[in-house]
Amino acid sequence: MTPWFPNPGDVQNGLFVQKQAQAAAKEQEVTICYYSSGTQFSKKETTVEGMPVIVLEFPMGSGISHQLSKRKHLRKCLNQLHQERPIDCLHGQQLTADALWFQQWADKKNIPTVYSIHWSGFTDSRFEQWPWIKKAIIKQLVKKASRILPVSAFLAGELKKRELLGNATILPNVVEVDPALIGNQDKYANFTFCMVADLDDSIKRITQAAQAFAVYSRTYPKDQFNIVGGGPDQERLTEYIGKFERINFLGRKSQPKAMEELSRCHVTLINSQVETFSIVALESLALGNTTIITPCGGPQETTVNTHTMVLKDFERPTLTEAMKEARKSYEIKGLPKPIELKAYSLETIGKSLSKVYNEVTTRE
Repeated sequence: MTPWFPNPGDVQNGLFVQKQAQAAAKEQEVTICYYSSGTQFSKKETTVEGMPVIVLEFPMGSGISHQLSKRKHLRKCLNQLHQERPIDCLHGQQLTADALWFQQWADKKNIPTVYSIHWSGFTDSRFEQWPWIKKAIIKQLVKKASRILPVSAFLAGELKKRELLGNATILPNVVEVDPALIGNQDKYANFTFCMVADLDDSIKRITQAAQAFAVYSRTYPKDQFNIVGGGPDQERLTEYIGKFERINFLGRKSQPKAMEELSRCHVTLINSQVETFSIVALESLALGNTTIITPCGGPQETTVNTHTMVLKDFERPTLTEAMKEARKSYEIKGLPKPIELKAYSLETIGKSLSKVYNEVTTRE
């Protein structure tokens, strides 16, 4: 069950959820139920990577009647699915208030639930700003869940501070890189920095990265900076970035196209305020890029013993100096050796998921 999944409106939305489902499907029979907002209630069935996908759309709205309508359709969908292919475990992606409706259904059927947790809002004030009733629902879901699956130990620690950890197992994201893309860096004539991120400036700090590059480019005027992504601040950032020379906004791209772009660059910038995991950091390292990250949590954990440059703080001058250091290192030593991603493969994550499912479905 997921509110995030790739769709025609956003091909990158929740791609990590799809990858996790693909991993689970290596060991188990998996059906995906993706629910989202639409103009009216609708249901359609399709397949993705050989997995059945049920797409539920609900009209926008609020209030008790709207929520009851959503509950009705979610339960109807689950009842039908359960009759056709009995459900042994319900895996929710993210703790949301809407999850209450399928948690209640699972409780009545005595079906165990697990929840994967990715959202960085649990690490800062965003969760604390929710209405008390919404926070109470989330805490109730944690108590009801057979297992909580935070994506990193960093996130698990933040969940524990908020009494949201429950019975937890750390489950990383799936990370894959096409071997054919390794070694593409010098396809660009000029030394190139890259950022692949959702265009949410308060979290990803794209403006500050552009400013840091502008200062850097006084020393290296021929180098360039490419930004790949889309999001809520796209219009404002496009206008702002247009003021800088040699900073190129490439827009939102499909995963293969985004990876092609990342593979052509020499340095990957992750200038985030917080990251619970950062798939991009590991993709960058697997491609052999120099990788610069802020001290933002998850990547500091997953990139231990790699060639990652972890900044000492979030200040713009620190990022500028790191960019210069990366440039000098390339001139002397070239790019670092690509890392292996076996620990994050579909097979490895699939086995970890299968272990969790078997544990929560075992009846004494």
